[in-house]
Amino acid sequence: MVETTRLQTMSNKQFYILTGVLLAIVAVGAVAWYTQITEGLIVTGMRNIISWGLYISTFAWFVGISAGGLILSSSSQVFGIKSWEKISPFATLLALIAIAMAALSILPDLGRPDRVLNLFLYPQFLSPLVWDLFIIATYLVLSALDLFFMLRHRLAKMGSRLALIMDASEASARRDAKAVKVISFVALPVAILTHSITAWIFGLQISRPYWNTALLAPLFLASAMASGLALVLFTMIGGKRFFGLKVETKLLSDIGKLLSVIVLVDLFLLLSEYITTIWPGVPSEVSSLDVVFFGPYGYLAWIQWGCALLAVALLIYPRTRRSLAGLFSAATLIMFEVFIYRLDLVIPAYVNPLVQFPPGTSIGEFVQGSSSFMLAGSYFPTVIEWAIVMAILAASLLLLTIAYRILPLNSSEPTNSTTSVMGSPTARAVGEEPR
Repeated sequence: MVETTRLQTMSNKQFYILTGVLLAIVAVGAVAWYTQITEGLIVTGMRNIISWGLYISTFAWFVGISAGGLILSSSSQVFGIKSWEKISPFATLLALIAIAMAALSILPDLGRPDRVLNLFLYPQFLSPLVWDLFIIATYLVLSALDLFFMLRHRLAKMGSRLALIMDASEASARRDAKAVKVISFVALPVAILTHSITAWIFGLQISRPYWNTALLAPLFLASAMASGLALVLFTMIGGKRFFGLKVETKLLSDIGKLLSVIVLVDLFLLLSEYITTIWPGVPSEVSSLDVVFFGPYGYLAWIQWGCALLAVALLIYPRTRRSLAGLFSAATLIMFEVFIYRLDLVIPAYVNPLVQFPPGTSIGEFVQGSSSFMLAGSYFPTVIEWAIVMAILAASLLLLTIAYRILPLNSSEPTNSTTSVMGSPTARAVGEEPR
């Protein structure tokens, strides 16, 4: 019999303690969000000059880390990568949680989140924001359907109501496998389009020269795949250590090899952008890049590059790549550096407005003894912003922890072969007619 069980390594006591801690963080964030809604965005560090900050950076980061899971899962079907089929349900689960958190993280950035419904009621289809809204909704639905059809047969065998249809027959398994394959062919281009549209939200704003580059979509896609695969590694190693997730170290090492290549491609694209920005000597462009490396937020770029190069070194060196500790460290560094890159992409673009004449731009706030106008912007997240973002991160971990307990993610065989779903040594391949 093929084992398709829930992950049970963590004791009930540990599970409840972890759940309680995460719920407490979510509760603190909910109070912070209520404070922001009642008092307004003035409680954040954002002002008229720098109007995008931690929330938008977190949104872009969550959209990015959702890439690795769905692309890995879809590629196992589209390109026939059999070794990835074993972890496809887990990877799809990560994509689903990440894209849901991306949708959630955009809401605190809105002064009136109740008006988000207007985007559906009165959409302006020439706006990249509306494109992003619909593609993220599509991504969310596809991820949910993909995960459901991957696990439905296992759930049915266990008698779980989550299966909806209690049919554990071989014919049902074949239908589910075909559904997964069809969804995968749709989900892969949707995943690529999701990250491209997110990049276009930035790149199509003509008032931000730092973002006006055709490389922004490839940059977003490369960094999204890097952070997404890093998330898969990070959570699978954590699941293997604390929840008894069955995954081979060799498979993790192979993902690490692919991850190192993607990070190098991402850094190459960034370097290409820097060179083509500096060479012409266009003042507005150089000004933005100067802020990125040598301005008040220059430390972000240096941290990002330092973490990325250290992670690549860990992944290239065979000894660390074959160890769980080395892979875990590299995955953590990559997720962190991509988050730093999102901050470094958003904030410096706003620091120097295109038009700078005295007295400057009103910051929308009166402070006794100082001017309420500024020529250049400055920003640092407040406690309210950090509390809300930490609550969103805690919510994602909470959903993952609960999923570990209620979903049959453990299986020693590929999800979509009949041998894995039927658990019989004589079962035939998917699609083969019985004799």
